[in-house]
Amino acid sequence: MHGRRQGAYDLRHCDQDRSALVLAGGPRLNAKEMAISAFDVGSCLIETAVQLGASRPKNAMIGSELLFTVSPGFFDVSLPALLAPEEVLALQTRYHSLCRNAGWRHRWLDEERKEGGEEPLPAGLVERWCAVRERAGEKTFETMGRINPERIHIWAMTILLAVSERQGWKIACWRLDLDEMTPHLSVFIVPFYEKRTKHTTKTCVSTRHHFGKRHQLSALQDWIGEVCAPLGLRRGIPSEITAARHLKPVVYRRHEREKSELTSRKATLNAERAAFEEEMRGKRIKLEQWQMELADREAAIVSREAEDEALAETLKVREQELSRREISERTSRGRLSERSKSLEKDRKAAEEKFIQMDRRLKELARVIHDGLAVSHAILEMDTSDEAQTLRDVVTALKITLDHQSDIGTLITRWQERTRFPTHGLARPG
Repeated sequence: MHGRRQGAYDLRHCDQDRSALVLAGGPRLNAKEMAISAFDVGSCLIETAVQLGASRPKNAMIGSELLFTVSPGFFDVSLPALLAPEEVLALQTRYHSLCRNAGWRHRWLDEERKEGGEEPLPAGLVERWCAVRERAGEKTFETMGRINPERIHIWAMTILLAVSERQGWKIACWRLDLDEMTPHLSVFIVPFYEKRTKHTTKTCVSTRHHFGKRHQLSALQDWIGEVCAPLGLRRGIPSEITAARHLKPVVYRRHEREKSELTSRKATLNAERAAFEEEMRGKRIKLEQWQMELADREAAIVSREAEDEALAETLKVREQELSRREISERTSRGRLSERSKSLEKDRKAAEEKFIQMDRRLKELARVIHDGLAVSHAILEMDTSDEAQTLRDVVTALKITLDHQSDIGTLITRWQERTRFPTHGLARPG
């Protein structure tokens, strides 16, 4: 069921895009000349035991599976060729001879399922590998591009030839799984031995005879190491050194899956950690920028405070100056007020003085008017021209005195009127 990729088996480790790369080989026909499938492991083992004429105890094991694996790096496409072209040709010739003698028929999984695409896939391993890769998805295409199918072909033929030549083993069928992470080869054999008694010789199927003791299993590792040595491979490290213990495939795959999930989770965590660290680095840079800006602002604030203190001191000095000026102005205003009062007092005194002077002038004007009236009366008694002239002057002065009270105007007009020849007479004074 696992070989056919069916049933309740855990197939998450198998790549669906490469399901056509599962190859099986086994007998064409059974003893009754009926077709037999190389994927039917149980039937192939029973048919092989029948062909050997081997007997086995009731309900005993009918065969053994030999699982051949190799480090994934062995199939890397960047590695050089395993064998020279002539050595590869000789290996293929030996393998084809084995297939004819054993009556093997090769069959791919898609042929077993009767699945066919638009174009049938090639029968050869290398050619089919390339064709499947072209049809696969991006992830499978990339994975297959790292593997050299020529190396798989040479490695599988080398092992099948070696197993077929081993004494006490009869190959019933085999299966090459190329749809998993690492290519591996399962060879199903019927292990037998000749049991001799006093009268008869009987062929018996027995796994205990070949694999029942620990040193026998260790010897198998030595043997396959020698077989694959020409390909550049070496024996695995013994468990006595590694202290490794055998795990069932399902357990091993679960462990590998858990390990893969753990690695994936670790990678995710590392990515998240890197992203977090990058984010924190950005935040630290931003924090440092903020701190620098804060320091600059604090320095600016300190500078501004110093400027404010200097300005406050200047304002204080100016306030003191203004206060002194205000006191001085207040004093000046007081003095001005006193001066104003004094001036007002002087003005009133001057007004009083002017009033008195005006009164005196009016009195003087009356006196002069009266004197002029007397003078005019005296001059009217004289009929001479000079007396007439003086009468005119006195009349004008009188008229002026009637309309003017200003003594200055009076004197001015008097001077203008008295600008005449006196003919030896003194100017009136």
